[in-house]
Amino acid sequence: MAHRVHEEPHMHRLDKEDVPSVRRGPKSGTHVAITIDRTTDHNLWADLTMDVVNGGGVFVATYHAIHLGTEVELIVTLEGEEKPFAARGVVRWTRPHRDGSDGPAGVGIRLIGVGDDTAEMLTRFATTREPIMFDLEEAPMRARSQPKLKVAG
Repeated sequence: MAHRVHEEPHMHRLDKEDVPSVRRGPKSGTHVAITIDRTTDHNLWADLTMDVVNGGGVFVATYHAIHLGTEVELIVTLEGEEKPFAARGVVRWTRPHRDGSDGPAGVGIRLIGVGDDTAEMLTRFATTREPIMFDLEEAPMRARSQPKLKVAG
């Protein structure tokens, strides 16, 4: 059963074709199906290397709470490709809704074990639409070290 997207009147609204299909099952995990084209809020993302395969993944625009570290099964249709691809990934960063933000709420999913054909599709698509830039060094999954206090002796 698909979950409905919760929207508030003041939130950035996803067009009907942009709304991801997000399903969760106790045994089957989290499954997401999206279409990415030049106009959707869904997109590819890359770190500063601009490598969407090894240094990035897929951004899913959603109000669904998909927590950091969640493993996700994806079905992604890219504009210009004949068939969708299936991939596994893990949520590496989240973008909550914020009033006044110029970007939609969603999650950045790092792809795991992408095959050569899928890597070529992703790289080809990234030449038609610039990926979202996100530096994982600033990602919330990174443990933040506390400053060391000097002890007067």
